[in-house]
Amino acid sequence: MPDDDLDGNDGPVVRRPTEGAGMEFLLAFVVTGLAASGGWIAWAGVRGWSRYRNRRHELALARVRAEAVVRQAELEAHVRELELASETYEDFKRRHPEN
Repeated sequence: MPDDDLDGNDGPVVRRPTEGAGMEFLLAFVVTGLAASGGWIAWAGVRGWSRYRNRRHELALARVRAEAVVRQAELEAHVRELELASETYEDFKRRHPEN
């Protein structure tokens, strides 16, 4: 019974020793390198993610602090306006006692 090879040969497929050996070696080299350095890669990834989260948190806190400083300045300006209005009214009353 003939094999259903696409090339039309009915015999067994024989591969030369040099076919694909470069890619297999490269794949083995990459897999070995990843296995040997996988812990360091994971450590660097976790550390980078942690630093990213900390930085994002620090920026959010800085933003809230800046908004609080601006709000405090607005409140102080409003209080000063009220004090000035009160002083103006008291001055008016002192200068015009008949009203």
